[in-house]
Amino acid sequence: MRSLKTKRSPLRYPLDRVLGSQAQIRILRVLLYESQEALSASAVQRLGGLSPYGTRNALQKLVDAGIIERSGDANFALYQSNRHHPLRHELATLFESEENRFSDFVNGLRQAASLPEVEHAWLRNVLQEDGVPIEMVVVAELHALPWIDSEIRKRLLEFESAYDQIVEVIPCTRADAPPLSKDALHLWGHAAEQKPSRRRNPERSHHLAKAISTMLQRDPTLRERAKRHIARLLQEDQGTARGDLAEWEQLLNAYSTRRLGELITADSSRSERLRRSMPFFAVLNHEEREDLLRQLEENM
Repeated sequence: MRSLKTKRSPLRYPLDRVLGSQAQIRILRVLLYESQEALSASAVQRLGGLSPYGTRNALQKLVDAGIIERSGDANFALYQSNRHHPLRHELATLFESEENRFSDFVNGLRQAASLPEVEHAWLRNVLQEDGVPIEMVVVAELHALPWIDSEIRKRLLEFESAYDQIVEVIPCTRADAPPLSKDALHLWGHAAEQKPSRRRNPERSHHLAKAISTMLQRDPTLRERAKRHIARLLQEDQGTARGDLAEWEQLLNAYSTRRLGELITADSSRSERLRRSMPFFAVLNHEEREDLLRQLEENM
């Protein structure tokens, strides 16, 4: 990569240093927005999806820029955002806007697919490379196939323009629906994780709660993701589920991680009720979800 032609003052252009690389941006997203706790370099590496060298190099640059602080000794250093840095709030707001934009994007697709004739709709390749159309699989009743494609495309027209993103609609019946891909994102109808033939299993729910409790201890961003997820849900009409969601919002704001773990794994009627509406599974990425389900199957 060619060197920059001219040098700029970090006083006048501090964002050149702070947002100097994708690795730095990923680390800032973790430490300014996703986590409220100090993290080790290995935790930052895992949560940011970075290499060890890339993490060390980017962390050092951010420490030098003053927006990230390092504490501890050389054997166990911890990193967190500098709460007194003048750009901290603005950058955290930027990452919040980024997440809200994606949430609005998904909700727009969900509304486009929300038709009585649609049994199930999902995005097949939401993690696509830039410039590649997103594929929306729409499982519809047979009689709706002749017109469901054009109706959804009409609903998506302004939406695609606003986000500068092509969405390809793939209408099909349940019999010829393609298999769910690993990065599929559920939009409408029966969720991909649901198996209608499986009855609720209290023992499985208890094992899931124990695994989630361990994840909460290991990954402080999980709590923050769940809080933001519930906040978005409460902005919409949730019917009878609103009471449980509001209770979860209070718990996530008031309880320590240890107390949350104790509550969701306890043998009480309240804990059993809260386990039925835990917000954590919904915010896991594909790798986290697969790892959790693998642990669950091993312990059952």
